[in-house]
Amino acid sequence: SAALAPADDSATQPQESAAVGYAGFDVTCGTQRTRVFGARAVEEALLASAPAGLLAPQVERHVAARIAAGPGPALAPSQQALLPSPASPNCTVPIRGPADWEAVKYAPQTDDCGCFSGDNTPANNCYAYGTDVCTNTFPQPGRGSGQKWSEDTCDDIRASSERDGLVWAGTDLPKTGPEDGESHYVSLHIWDKTNFHWLRMDNVVDEATGMYMWSHKPGQTPVRNVDNNGDIITDPAKADVSPWSIHCGYMLAAPQKVTIN
Repeated sequence: SAALAPADDSATQPQESAAVGYAGFDVTCGTQRTRVFGARAVEEALLASAPAGLLAPQVERHVAARIAAGPGPALAPSQQALLPSPASPNCTVPIRGPADWEAVKYAPQTDDCGCFSGDNTPANNCYAYGTDVCTNTFPQPGRGSGQKWSEDTCDDIRASSERDGLVWAGTDLPKTGPEDGESHYVSLHIWDKTNFHWLRMDNVVDEATGMYMWSHKPGQTPVRNVDNNGDIITDPAKADVSPWSIHCGYMLAAPQKVTIN
């Protein structure tokens, strides 16, 4: 049997593509599972074998386009977080980030006891990383407060996140740190009628532009501070994080106050 392996909220293993979204097919034979990625003819045959109506049209178009484009170049070592760094045994979930905007840095191997790297990478997604709360539950907007999101729209994901304690901050790019000093900004994106994605603003300034830099963790894959083109992210609305191509706006997350699960 074969199954799509997207970098979203499906049960997959981390993959090594520089892009986010489609990450190959998992082909299972008995207890053996093999990832097929970067073999265009085989991937096209697997996609063609999918029963009619199994994939939403926009998902099928995205997968076909990614297969045609190929896996793309690997990210430069300085731009990715692939080195294993198991969380400290003294750290138990939920692990919350600091109530101090000044301490929100791009440091995947130490952030929240290293919970976003190593063995815990698959169990924490973009929502966990964005809010800076490690749960090992692949958290979903609204689930922590009792009512998980139901529609993949900006409005529904926003409302679900607000129930969890996030605060809407509008659609203008934040140019300064949050006024309360204990929150940080996150950017919400969606793949229409499919799923969502979050980016986090870090207290790290790009020397070339003087703007704050953003990082993200697509699904079960490693944390990164670049977009699909390998470019640093200083304006999430303009970054290539496709297939999450609809930018909804910005919210504030206070790790010590939000309810994430």
